[in-house]
Amino acid sequence: MVKNLLRDTIRQRPSRQYGKRQYLWRAGDTFSGLWLIKFGAVKTFYINAGGEEQITGFYLPGEYIGLDGLPGECHRGYAQVIDDCAVYPLSPTALSEFMGTSEARRHVYRLMSEHLCQNKARYYQLTRLSAGERLAYFIYDFAVRYGFQGVVMLDFRLPMLRCDIANYIGVTPETVTREIIKLVDAGAFLFSGRQITGLRPTIMTQRAGDMLSCRNDEPLSTTTRGARYGQ
Repeated sequence: MVKNLLRDTIRQRPSRQYGKRQYLWRAGDTFSGLWLIKFGAVKTFYINAGGEEQITGFYLPGEYIGLDGLPGECHRGYAQVIDDCAVYPLSPTALSEFMGTSEARRHVYRLMSEHLCQNKARYYQLTRLSAGERLAYFIYDFAVRYGFQGVVMLDFRLPMLRCDIANYIGVTPETVTREIIKLVDAGAFLFSGRQITGLRPTIMTQRAGDMLSCRNDEPLSTTTRGARYGQ
């Protein structure tokens, strides 16, 4: 399959390691190709007219980053490491070579389309919800993304600071703290530092309102995940 071929092609490249707060790219840098995150986490953001940082997304292991820069020659925003990471880079030249067939081009364009649709959907959903619902949706979305094929991860660590969460979902850091306490009191999960343990999807669905009511994700503990996926 072309999907697996792209992933295999990128993984043939030597991975690069970046420390926390380092940049993969900055606004104005020449487009650097497509990146696949091996481990760690990255945030993307731009600087608004007021000179303030506005976070546009977070990227986790197994996810592609750089798709938003494909149409142009320069990056329009910033990509900064928030948790020590390694990435597989696919240079613009190598990407062009990969897209030499119509099937490969369709696959990359489909990835771009899915990336844009997912970001728009997340942003739309977050802006429609109350502060508590936004945070519940945000955390549950990470639980699904840390899992595989729609399976929910019950134990995981949030890689970002609370101020970054607040920036992304459009509330204050104090509100994030209050809403986390409410979720813990409701029995949604246990929380220590950035570690979430024993997440309960049913409660998270209730706390996030209608945005999660139609999901049918399967719970997955850390132990079960390793057994299922051979880790």
